[in-house]
Amino acid sequence: MSSAKYQYPTPCKAEVRAVNRAGREAAQALPGPACSPKPPDPRARDLQRSIGNQGVLRLLRLQGETSAGGVAIRGAPQQADADPAQAPPAQAAPQVPSQAAPQPGQPAAPTASQPQPFSAMFSIAQHGSKAHQVCGLPDTPNCVVSWAKWRLVDATGAPVLGKVAVQETFTKISGPDDVFQKLDAQKNQSITSDSGGFDDCYGLCVPEGTPAFSLQVQQNYLVDGKIAAQNILSYSPTGVMIRVCQREPNGSFGTHCRRF
Repeated sequence: MSSAKYQYPTPCKAEVRAVNRAGREAAQALPGPACSPKPPDPRARDLQRSIGNQGVLRLLRLQGETSAGGVAIRGAPQQADADPAQAPPAQAAPQVPSQAAPQPGQPAAPTASQPQPFSAMFSIAQHGSKAHQVCGLPDTPNCVVSWAKWRLVDATGAPVLGKVAVQETFTKISGPDDVFQKLDAQKNQSITSDSGGFDDCYGLCVPEGTPAFSLQVQQNYLVDGKIAAQNILSYSPTGVMIRVCQREPNGSFGTHCRRF
């Protein structure tokens, strides 16, 4: 029996180039650290001779699939596999300080203003030389004066604290106009109430030789444009009479006026 040697089919040059190109591309796609090219291993040449270029391509593909399925992607977050003890602590929500609680070093919020209308309550009146001395008017027959003390209370009857500006107005009820004009010119433009109390002088000086007169006026004390007191003042060459009108339950001032 004659024997014949088996001849492996020889691939054409185009097939060889295609296989080599595919092998190089598959080798470049494999993950792994970059390294400098190494000289070809003689065993690789022997392997290529024994299994052929197509076998090498199949081997490279098999290695690529194994690496892709069993090796985690380097640099990717691994939250599912991370150790809970090494996980960064969760950040707590920032706490906003409450506006209701005053912060250290900050002034306390101002208290609400006292309810109006305020009422000026008559305290005491003085006449004679003491009143002239306090009010700074000469003690002569042509000058008459009374000195009175007042205190302010709010709508609830509580004393008014702090400083309050009180305005004074005069309205003529009866009497000579020239005497009223002198009185109106001498009125206080503003009186300062300190801690709820204030003083006022009811004085009138006329030129010597002025005929006898009787002047009656309505005097109002105002706080923020609201009437705090309503008084009836009577002036004559012999002195000053004060009548303080009472505030009615509805807040107005009636005809019940007490004499002082």
